[in-house]
Amino acid sequence: MHDDLFALPTPCLLLDHARMQANADRLRQRVHKLGAALRPHVKTAKSLPIVRAMGGGSHGPVTVSTLAEAEACFAGGHRDVLYAVGLAPSKLPAVQALRARGCDLSVLVDHVDAARAIAAAKANVPVLIEIDSDDHRAGVRPDDPALL
Repeated sequence: MHDDLFALPTPCLLLDHARMQANADRLRQRVHKLGAALRPHVKTAKSLPIVRAMGGGSHGPVTVSTLAEAEACFAGGHRDVLYAVGLAPSKLPAVQALRARGCDLSVLVDHVDAARAIAAAKANVPVLIEIDSDDHRAGVRPDDPALL
């Protein structure tokens, strides 16, 4: 077995399926106990079978960090997709195209200019406001008057 590992092309994923499944089951149980809905994030796994395992085998709601991930998830059967990066107005046509194909794609905005661009385009796109709740990477601070 050791020699076989050295023969694998790199980079290469070696996955302990039983451990991954146990982790996914534990995640779902914990979220269920908290009374929350689970929306797995595709960013780390980059694998639809793993995302489906996190969702209990379903094609339930997912969170993505790129529109390419949104495309892949939609093509893989996930209809409810949240694009969890502040929307750059230049990406609005791609968002609208995905929605036109039947993807229930929602977006985040982290600045009033992005919200204005969506409104100006008369885009029928569900929008959430990203709140900066801790690390100041993105979003609107909860006490910022711009939030309203």
